[in-house]
Amino acid sequence: MRPKNRFFIAIFFIFWLTVLLAAFFIVQKPVWGNVIDGLGRLTGTISIWLLFVFSSAGLGYFIFGKFIKIDLVSAYQRIIFSIGLGMGVLGLLGFILAVTGLGNKWFLLAMLVIVFYLTWRKYTLLIKQDFQSSFEILICSKKYAPRWIPVFFIIIFSFSFLLALAPPIEAFDGLLYHLTVPAWWLRDGSVQLVDLHPYWYPSLLEGMFVFPLAFNLDSAPQLIHMTFALLTLSLLFGWTQELFGFRSAWWSVAMFISMPSIPWVSAWAYTDLGLTFYSLVTLFAFSKWIKDISHTRWLILAGIFCGFTVGIKYTIFSLPILTCLLLFWRLKHEIRKLMQNAIYFVGAAMLVGGIWYLRNLIWTGNPFYPFVFGGPYWDSFRAEWYANAGTGIGFDFVKLLLLPFTTTLGLYDETFFDGRMGPFYIILLPVFLLGVWRIYKNQHRKKYEAMVLILFGFLSMFVWTIGVIQTKNLVQTRLLFPALIALLPFFGKSISQLKSLDTPSIRLQFVFSTLMALSIFVFTLDFILLVFTRNPIIVAIGAETREAYTQRFNPTYAQLLLLAEKTPSDAYIYLINEPRAYGINRFVVADPNNDHIAHSFYLYTTNEELLSVWKQAGYTHVIVRMYEFGSERENQHLSQRFDALRQMLIEMDKTEEYILYQIP
Repeated sequence: MRPKNRFFIAIFFIFWLTVLLAAFFIVQKPVWGNVIDGLGRLTGTISIWLLFVFSSAGLGYFIFGKFIKIDLVSAYQRIIFSIGLGMGVLGLLGFILAVTGLGNKWFLLAMLVIVFYLTWRKYTLLIKQDFQSSFEILICSKKYAPRWIPVFFIIIFSFSFLLALAPPIEAFDGLLYHLTVPAWWLRDGSVQLVDLHPYWYPSLLEGMFVFPLAFNLDSAPQLIHMTFALLTLSLLFGWTQELFGFRSAWWSVAMFISMPSIPWVSAWAYTDLGLTFYSLVTLFAFSKWIKDISHTRWLILAGIFCGFTVGIKYTIFSLPILTCLLLFWRLKHEIRKLMQNAIYFVGAAMLVGGIWYLRNLIWTGNPFYPFVFGGPYWDSFRAEWYANAGTGIGFDFVKLLLLPFTTTLGLYDETFFDGRMGPFYIILLPVFLLGVWRIYKNQHRKKYEAMVLILFGFLSMFVWTIGVIQTKNLVQTRLLFPALIALLPFFGKSISQLKSLDTPSIRLQFVFSTLMALSIFVFTLDFILLVFTRNPIIVAIGAETREAYTQRFNPTYAQLLLLAEKTPSDAYIYLINEPRAYGINRFVVADPNNDHIAHSFYLYTTNEELLSVWKQAGYTHVIVRMYEFGSERENQHLSQRFDALRQMLIEMDKTEEYILYQIP
């Protein structure tokens, strides 16, 4: 055969080989192909999280160095304060960039990289020294702790980290608004006047979530929230050590990890532990100032962190009220200094926290939308429906007396998994109250710091109780996390003092320690088994598809996403009885209070009028979740009218839970 012919035959054979092999592997789809994509996504998730945290640390050290006086705090405080400060600033920047159309992923990445490079180049040595010093102190303090406390801590947060790598398909509020809102900012490139009242809640952590969501890495927000759990625990340990010593500090850690909800909530894209951290650090800085009012930098720092706190949830209003009252009490005889320091504190808080209230004022005319003054899409009907007034426990003396027990047992909690506080708060309550009395009676050397924590804890619980009296919607122990965790130093002190109650025949602290270790072992084993059941690593590396994982553990949500995908790409979907909107890649109006149909019937007397309004608004499709109908809130007339309305729509598809309609 001539050389020229052999050359063409070789070329043809290579082409034939390539085509057939490609066809084979395209059809067969080996698992390792998905794993490569999954590993790339997993690497991106962890990388963007670490870059965000380390950039926050560098930015925080820079701010301390320039404005706060960096030697004002100790090594561990510098680390904690810097990371928290940097994350807060980046949260504000994330929001601003997203709603000004600058939320491009490469721009956001470049900003993080530049911040990281410029700040760490200057502060690397100091940060390294701070970490080394703090780690050495922590290792030395282990001799004061039962061995099981650090072991359980490592196990619990290791599995919490694994769970956080899974897709965010279980955390209800994450799917309702914590992830939905920043995703919409990025989609729209602006703030839009939308009919979703949680859209208008203070959104500092949602601003942080902008960075990973720009890359469609929606597991990274869960890691950001877990970071706040670790920051909270670190500050709790350090502050308790300052107040009562290392032994009490380790017991406060034990109390923290004894809360079964902590590893769950830590691994979700929630905001509760961010709120808890910023509340605690506000109280820490404020207590330092109240002890020595000449250190105004502490007061300014407290104001900054208080601003971050009110930038997360409306429900934390007890914190600024308490700090302002204490500021007035501390300087009530020095009016000029009172006014000056009030300006420092309130000004700093408004500077960093006022952006959310200004946004609401501009777009809705109500800085606290939708509460207090109402506004667009909000009327007396929706306010009454949301408040659910009269459904609480009322002023029933027996129920109020038993509230600590029922709360501990989680009997009436609206969100069971989110709010399991564990049994040790109520078990230790008598010893805790005795310890607080002794601190007050003996004028403890840290009385100001103790006073700030105790007042905040009890005021927050009082406000929560008032809410529980009014409505069952607030029977959520998760809302008590800031108050309960602020009191953990005193619970840690109470446990360490059990030794004083030992008798020759009964070692009370040993008995308590053993039973507490066994209880935490049970909680930890339960959590580990649930994580193993979910097997988040399999979906994180791509060996299982996200759709299959969602179908296994949240089948109703999977059905919702499936139906939404069956609509045209330009569809505008109106949801009925379904609050979750994250992951629906269409324009959509969610139903956060399950009041859409009842409110529509309240506003429009006929179904023809209602359909006309829907068309004018641009809605093209309706997805109805049917399970809600027949509840006590819907009477027979409402159900009959809704059935008549559905007859006027075009049914396109249905699942076990949902029906997809087209508006004719």
